[in-house]
Parts: sequence; structure tokens; C-alpha cells
Amino acid sequence: MNCENPERLLRFFDWLCQREVQDYLQWGEEGTDWVKTEDGGKALTDERRAIVYDTARKRDETGLTLWNYCPKWQGIYTSDGMPCGTGESPDEYLASQSDYDRKFLEGYGIKYPAEIFSDPIVREPYYPVWAMSLEDGSPAAVANTKITDVTMKFYPRLILAKDDAEYESIWSDFLKEFNAIDLDSYQAEIDRQIAEKMAK
Repeated sequence: MNCENPERLLRFFDWLCQREVQDYLQWGEEGTDWVKTEDGGKALTDERRAIVYDTARKRDETGLTLWNYCPKWQGIYTSDGMPCGTGESPDEYLASQSDYDRKFLEGYGIKYPAEIFSDPIVREPYYPVWAMSLEDGSPAAVANTKITDVTMKFYPRLILAKDDAEYESIWSDFLKEFNAIDLDSYQAEIDRQIAEKMAK
């Protein structure tokens, strides 16, 4: 970095990342650019919203450029659940929609279309098992490689079998090779890693 005074720059960044400064850059002044809502949130005034929706005015009349090219806060503040900027505000999202879209969302009692989706699946800490690291050359790693090799060898043949008799013959050969693999070593290592991750 070609900076004559990096410590001064870092002090500036520290100042810039203060919530008060971030709020000013993204929301403007309270009472002039935004007001508090009944539920304790924030809503832009009509005048500020017109600026925000105009790319050139937003660039020239707000702190967008400074905010955009410097360290910044985005998302939701964990301390109070407030949106860092207008882009994360449900109220501002609704305000940007057409009357039809607002009515549609209100009909479902939601503020974002994503709220229609089911809750995300909560995965176990060890997920996914197939991505676990196995030490090169270990019995578990060797077994894992053989599992892949055997399945790649037999699965296409099973899929393309001409009839039941050929399928059963190929399946029998597959089981012989698959069961000859040291599956216990692979299973033991996977169980060990699962137990380790679940203990954290």
C-alpha cells in the first residue's frame, strides 16, 4: 500500500466505521432525511427516497461514494436488530414496490417475498460428510478412493444392463469388490470426526 501515513488512514477508517457515521452516510440526518417509525425502525422521507432512487443524485448528494469504497457496515446490527442501511430495511423495501406488489405482500402478511419460503434446513456441525478431510495414505483415505473407483466402474454398467439377469450378475460382482474394501477404517474415521465436531 502506497500510503504516507497508514496509521492516520486506519484512524480515519475507525472513525468511519462508527455507527453514528455509518448511519449518516446511509440514512442522512434524522428529521430531514429519515424519521422513526411506530415500531422503532427508520423510514426515509419522500425527499430522501427520491434521491436514493435516482442513481446520479444518490451519487452526488449522499455519502454513497465514500461509504461504498471504504470499510463499512452492512446487514443488520446485532445489538438492536436495526438495518445498517436502506437496502436492508423491510420498510424501505416495501416503499420501493408498486401498489400491486405491496398489496400482494400484505395479503400474505409479509414484507419480503423470501418470507414465503420455508425455514432453512439446519445442518449438523459435521455436514457434509463427503467433504471431510482424510489424511493422505491413511486407511480411511485409501478406502474412500476405492469406494469411488468401484462405484464409477460398476454404476454405468448397472444402468446399461440389458436385462435383469445381466443386472444381477453385475450387481453380484459389484458387491464382491465393494465389500472387499476396508469399509471399517473409513467408517471409524468418519465417526471420529463426527464425534469431534459434535463435542464443540
